[in-house]
Amino acid sequence: MEEFDMSDELKLVGRTTLKGRTFNMGDSNGVVQKATFGLPDSWYGGMVKEFRKVRDSGLLMCLDKRDNIINLAYRICDLTYQDRDLLGLDADILNEAPEKQSKKK
Repeated sequence: MEEFDMSDELKLVGRTTLKGRTFNMGDSNGVVQKATFGLPDSWYGGMVKEFRKVRDSGLLMCLDKRDNIINLAYRICDLTYQDRDLLGLDADILNEAPEKQSKKK
């Protein structure tokens, strides 16, 4: 059985603004389909049509069927140092084992 790598798990941010920066379609650098992450059409209640990659970033914008940005998402393995700062993540999070990450408070 293949070991699951937590850095590959897609995580939702829960908002579209980070530290005063509001993301918009002008930040887009291409479309990423849900199937790229092995997600079914019903993922997130079926509300997310596709993802848009944020230019020079590992962040993804979640778009609904009307191309409205409804959330931001990321995979830890794709984040830049700037992304981690925007998200408020510890810079060493990539170097920790998954069991240590879950025990942090």
